[in-house]
Amino acid sequence: MNLIELVPREREAFLQEARDIRQSVPAISGINVPDVMRLDNRSTTAVQWLLEEDFVAIPHIRSSDRPIADILSKIGALMNLGLNHVLIISGDDSEPDALKAISLIEATRLRYPRLKIYGGLDPYRQSFQKELAYCQAKKEAGADGFFTQPFFDPELARIYIEQLENEELFIGISPVLSDKSLAYWKTRNHAIFPKNFELSLEGNIQIGAQIVNVAKKYGKHTYLMPIKAPVVAYTKGVFDQVLL
Repeated sequence: MNLIELVPREREAFLQEARDIRQSVPAISGINVPDVMRLDNRSTTAVQWLLEEDFVAIPHIRSSDRPIADILSKIGALMNLGLNHVLIISGDDSEPDALKAISLIEATRLRYPRLKIYGGLDPYRQSFQKELAYCQAKKEAGADGFFTQPFFDPELARIYIEQLENEELFIGISPVLSDKSLAYWKTRNHAIFPKNFELSLEGNIQIGAQIVNVAKKYGKHTYLMPIKAPVVAYTKGVFDQVLL
């Protein structure tokens, strides 16, 4: 499965972007919706719009946002519209919020045993072994698999995939098109880039296709996060270069 992450700033523009992708890039099978707290439209609202137009849609659910009972109620309402997947994130890297994410995964699994539940995997926030241990705790709580933060280096993506070869993974991929964006990923998220990383659209398309090919080789999923890139041109460009 290949997804695209779209930010729901304004309803009609968001839905038109989703329609354009569905028409132009058949390789994309669903929409992954982040939960951006500063926006009026939260992920559950946007996913409702998508489900009403028969899209496969996966909302990000913040465990730190509201009481578990309220979150479970919102998930249940979306399941009535056809929701089959959720991504549960902590919303913060603090230890209490990490525990809340595990508690929410466990509660969601108990309430909705047939729902596909995913947790987050961040290859940059802590040591390799600690992140794998955190993933194991989420799995024991009921997670079916994991969505990773974007990888920018195909080799690093391969290493993580091999360590989690038996897990269902969605490998994140995102373009970085400016020095400012590059600095943000390096300083804020401690992301790792290959030495020859190019900021051009074409360079990002090429490396995106390489990471998709790595994921495909190991039977993993992907999701593209086209921040500040022409959505259709970038996404179509990546999949035009993916090996069949």
